[in-house]
Amino acid sequence: MPELGGYTGKVLRIDLTKGVSKVTELERVLARAFLGGRGFNAKRLYDEIPPGTDPLGPENNLYFATGPLVGTSFPTASRFNISAKSPQTGILGDTNAGGHFASEMKYAGYDQIVLEGRSGKPVYVHVSDDNVEFRDASHLVGRGVYETDEIIKSDLGDRRVQTAIIGPAAENGVKFAGIFANLMRAAARTGMGSVMASKGVKALVVRGTGSVSVAKPGMFEGLVEEIEDQIRGHEQYWGRRRMGTTRILLMANEAGFLPTRHYNAGTFEHAAEVSGERLAEEFNVKGRGCFACTIPCSRFYVVREGRFAGLYGEGPEYESQGSLTSRTGNRELELALKANDMCNRLGMDVLTVSECISWAMELYERGMLTREETDGLDLSWGNGEAMLTLIEKISMREGFGDILADGTKPAAMKLGKGMDLTMQVKGLDIIMADP
Repeated sequence: MPELGGYTGKVLRIDLTKGVSKVTELERVLARAFLGGRGFNAKRLYDEIPPGTDPLGPENNLYFATGPLVGTSFPTASRFNISAKSPQTGILGDTNAGGHFASEMKYAGYDQIVLEGRSGKPVYVHVSDDNVEFRDASHLVGRGVYETDEIIKSDLGDRRVQTAIIGPAAENGVKFAGIFANLMRAAARTGMGSVMASKGVKALVVRGTGSVSVAKPGMFEGLVEEIEDQIRGHEQYWGRRRMGTTRILLMANEAGFLPTRHYNAGTFEHAAEVSGERLAEEFNVKGRGCFACTIPCSRFYVVREGRFAGLYGEGPEYESQGSLTSRTGNRELELALKANDMCNRLGMDVLTVSECISWAMELYERGMLTREETDGLDLSWGNGEAMLTLIEKISMREGFGDILADGTKPAAMKLGKGMDLTMQVKGLDIIMADP
């Protein structure tokens, strides 16, 4: 479809059951009507997945898609979307992430990649331009996201490949497991990692040597320069560069809508201690941007002192920062960084993890949960050690963690209590926002 700029014009369909792949042409009508990314995925899912399909069965497809601006110089556009029928809700499952995976997928030549069927053994799929390879992943089973990324790059002898990986939580059947690109770019909502695990796929790995063409390069370049000037001239530009989305926490607290202690309050008395401002001042060491982005709003941090000294990573974003502090009543920023790092390595959606923990804390505080039911854990507000223990237990589906590993709605059904206190919609635990 060369007449439509921004698209590669190709869809890669990978049949995991048969171990074969085929390339089809991207339909012009689909591009015109649904643009790309979420639109492509939602339309194909609607057309191809019949009612009654088991979200974790081989008949459910897993769709990866990009938009027409991905791979160009247009700022803030390097995102990819992943969709399938959700094991959490039973309806459309949808999530997306930034980084460099999306542009690499476009350079490999594909607007959309579809995983179909189920592999009979653990594999990772390596897509390098026109070559699709099913590689054995038995040595990766049970390994964390970061470790898996390193092993794959070593196996392939190529450190420039881009990976989308599931962690051990997905392999253990946690319903809210995600898919992680660039180690810490989490496409983690609606259980898409759980779907990928059900297909026997540990990772989708892409490498491309192509390019993306636009219809009118001169006009496009002028538009990009104009938008970049407007971005750099915006009054919030430097604040966003320095702190990213973490600057939201203090603003939300001052406005009175910062979810606190499982939505029982809108302000957190320790907000300054866990703020983006403190994170920037004491922990951040450099910024990082997604592909071709003018706003490098992500950050690398290092913990230099205390019991978590030596911990380092990228982020966090406001959603995980707030979820692991005010939402649970935790005032220790370093512990929140550790908890976020654990969720990334284990491959879980931090929003659902924090909702499960903060919901259980509220039940405990109300006297509706006992230590006998929580494996002896003291789930008082802000108990950071209990949070870390529960994150591990959830990922392993162990003890009380097994009860929480499907989300708060199924947990309330298992326990026979607390349904009226769950913060979820149709089984999907809500984001870090005051409803």
